[in-house]
Amino acid sequence: MKLQSELIDFTEGVFRENGSQKLRYAVMRFRYNAETFPWGTRVSEHRFNMRFVQEFEHHLDKIENSGLHGVIFTAEGKYFSNGMDTDFIRANQAEADRLQKRVEIIMSRILKLPMVTIAMINGHCTAAGAIFSLCSDYRLMTSHGLFFTPAVDLGIVYSQGMIEVVKAKISEPSLLRDVLLYSKRYSSKELKDLGIVSSVVESSERGLQECEDIIASHSKASPASLGEVRSRMYSKAIKELSSPNISSMWWSNISKL
Repeated sequence: MKLQSELIDFTEGVFRENGSQKLRYAVMRFRYNAETFPWGTRVSEHRFNMRFVQEFEHHLDKIENSGLHGVIFTAEGKYFSNGMDTDFIRANQAEADRLQKRVEIIMSRILKLPMVTIAMINGHCTAAGAIFSLCSDYRLMTSHGLFFTPAVDLGIVYSQGMIEVVKAKISEPSLLRDVLLYSKRYSSKELKDLGIVSSVVESSERGLQECEDIIASHSKASPASLGEVRSRMYSKAIKELSSPNISSMWWSNISKL
């Protein structure tokens, strides 16, 4: 099954038969588009704005409780995701907190999915887009990828939930310091050496083949057990992300940028 919407392609199907078992996974691919949104953001940056989030939620609804063995998140073009759409927020400041919370709920839902989750990072992966990639079990990255989280440099902060995601996936103190506080930029090779990325690939197409192998290698995992253990492993991040309370990201500073 292939569904194409304005911003995200969704593909689901059988990719391999393992004896009597048919292995199924879905791909959510953020589409390349050379146009810009009315508020000035390039569509190709795959930033989180209300239109992008609405499409993402629609496809995520289909994935949850689908019985799939895995899901792959990837994108077309130079960018995987440049994070929150600051131009949208600048033009719609009354929507900032609501957009933030919808993105956080998406992250919490991915952390709880009862299947293998993989981010096939095709290029630049920054800010909340980088934190989004950390929600998956595995990250593969093309050789020209770039990863950094520049909130402090921009005069804003990450929500407590987003910080808990990073802390759940990165435990080494000096690395955590450099990622969250000092916006250090990392190449795909550096991320591989640090254990944040599982594999560096020459192309997204090659990466998708490796993603299939990863999903197949975990075909015996019980979805119910996987989802429950995942929820316990990331309980603190999930609790913060799912909380109805808003952890301020200092969006008022956006107008000063």
